[in-house]
Amino acid sequence: MRVQIKDGTAIEGETRCASCTHVHMIRGFRGSDELVFCNFACELIRIPFKVRDCSSYRDRSRPDWEQMEKLAIEVQPLSSAKPAGFRLVRDTEHDEEVAEVEVVSAE
Repeated sequence: MRVQIKDGTAIEGETRCASCTHVHMIRGFRGSDELVFCNFACELIRIPFKVRDCSSYRDRSRPDWEQMEKLAIEVQPLSSAKPAGFRLVRDTEHDEEVAEVEVVSAE
């Protein structure tokens, strides 16, 4: 029988700081040659241990708002005599409360 404990104490692993935008990390040739400094509070604070979780963590692989704005493509609607969107189609024979929805394309 295998027992799995979720969110238990981590034995070993890569420090969370390695992929954070606030880190200043100095590594040597050996695994023990490593200095980690956090720059979240606008000053360098030495972190003497491997970090498993951090409330100020910000992934450096995810773009920030300014980078996303630069990457965004501006989409302009096609000029057409018939506008695209949704409109209600009512049944003229039966004046019911229920109406069908018709999808109108801009083509």
